[in-house]
Amino acid sequence: MPVPTNLLNFTPEDIFRSVEALKVDKSPLVKLFHKVQELFILNNSDEIVKFLKEELLDKQLRQKDNDAYSQIIRFAAHFVLFLRDMMLSSPDQESDDIIKSYTELLIESQQLSRELSVETYALFLKGVTASYDERYGLYKLAEQHGLNVKVIARKTFDMIFDEPKVEEKYRYASIRNENPPDTPINPLDPPLRETNDPVDSHDIIKIRGLEWLTFNKDQVVEAFDCANALCRKFL
Repeated sequence: MPVPTNLLNFTPEDIFRSVEALKVDKSPLVKLFHKVQELFILNNSDEIVKFLKEELLDKQLRQKDNDAYSQIIRFAAHFVLFLRDMMLSSPDQESDDIIKSYTELLIESQQLSRELSVETYALFLKGVTASYDERYGLYKLAEQHGLNVKVIARKTFDMIFDEPKVEEKYRYASIRNENPPDTPINPLDPPLRETNDPVDSHDIIKIRGLEWLTFNKDQVVEAFDCANALCRKFL
């Protein structure tokens, strides 16, 4: 863009459109990197995830440049995990596809140690909202690669069980920041509801977390124990 430029007449979107029209990016990988920067500056995390999934998986970047694919899928997976850890918006299907692909890459390249594989794969499974059959397929994938699926399944349920709701996270943050509300808060006190109230989406996620313990008959008793603990948590 010419310098000096009267930026007061431009929105951020206008600036990016003007720069993109100049076609300064000759390398597809540099163009990809700049597109991520653009979407990040525009505060559009959903579009970043969709764009990365399209560039990495739909356009099969791995077949064209395996080294670049390995680096970018690593960034994409950690970006998705960051969004989920912060409970920020991210498209479920595209996010699951990215983390699944990254996990498969780590398994194939044997970069998952036996100790880390449990944490990493359980963290991946924790965010999978797919159907029962699709979840079972991911369970079998770990089994095929020699991972300890029973430990992973239990770790996944525990992560889901211990995940606080958004409002609970804000309550904990308030306590940590030493800005106590007018009424003292006990972090262990859940909000009171009637037993015939609709089941909210967060509780459905916890109930479906039990599915991970139903893929192996050796964990039937463990599944009942966890279901009992979940009922007590709701009560």
